[in-house]
Amino acid sequence: MFRRKNKEVQPIHSSMQIWYTGEHNKDTILELDINLWRLEKIKNGIYMDFGLKIKKASDVEKVFIYFPFVFHKNEVLDLGTMFNNNKILKGIFNENYLGSINTTNPKNILVKDDISNEILFAIYAFDVEKDIAIENMYGGTIMSFEVKRASQTDAKYYRFRICLKEYSPFIEHYQPKNSFFESAFIETEMLDFRINEKRNQDPNLMERIIECNRFRITDINFFVMTSIKDEIISDGINLIYKRQLEMGEFWKSYLETEYGRMSVYKCNNIKKNQQEVIDDFSCFAKINYRKSNVKTIITYLLVLFIVTIVFSLVANIVSDVVWHYIEPVSWRIY
Repeated sequence: MFRRKNKEVQPIHSSMQIWYTGEHNKDTILELDINLWRLEKIKNGIYMDFGLKIKKASDVEKVFIYFPFVFHKNEVLDLGTMFNNNKILKGIFNENYLGSINTTNPKNILVKDDISNEILFAIYAFDVEKDIAIENMYGGTIMSFEVKRASQTDAKYYRFRICLKEYSPFIEHYQPKNSFFESAFIETEMLDFRINEKRNQDPNLMERIIECNRFRITDINFFVMTSIKDEIISDGINLIYKRQLEMGEFWKSYLETEYGRMSVYKCNNIKKNQQEVIDDFSCFAKINYRKSNVKTIITYLLVLFIVTIVFSLVANIVSDVVWHYIEPVSWRIY
């Protein structure tokens, strides 16, 4: 489905890490929204959308996110400005929200409850070039940005997209060596997505994080959107099927590209209660998808033709040998 070099296996080598500088406070709560889009219609196949809601922004000076892959500013797209559209605001959050521009700070969109008119949080619209800093280090990328408090609310929400130019680091292409006929039309990918895991991390990165503060993550909404033709195999604790993605102009305007029929899967991590803190997060699943292009069909037919010819030749040789020993002597011509 995605572009890759011949025989290339994409390693799953690390976990995302999230931390901040500022006032250390046990009430500095973070909620995460993560959407992984496997799109057939775009060149490289992968969009990754990240949403961060900080409940008490006044405690936070700067947010840092480590991604276990290298990317650059031109691959980051702000999604905050999209929430000027109330249809997108309600559609993404699936709530009765209304958005309005903050007159004192136009980069903040104030989100209100449609019924009570209560201000719930502010969505910040990034200027990627000015607001975001990128450091390529520790085998990946650290993205950071300052948290500027909005008037009328202390809860801030940030949303951005990484448009990967290469194959997703969270998805490894897998092809068994002894399953040519099966893998001629079906390929398998392993999705392994992790946040704040400590194993196999660069010790210098972990030392840097320890010197700062960890958020209290209370909720992670992790979704995978993939072609309806694909099959996701999970143990039922991780990704579970939720629904078919709605067709129409809504998601087309949000994705800014065409898309085919897609299924929506959500990670079903179970917490004991709403206030439980998520120290680390992982989601693993296998994705089987069909491939059928001219190259695979011709290759499959060619191999089938060769196998048929070889089988026919072997059958004729075996037949001649067997007949030589069972043929009556009187029938033989010398």
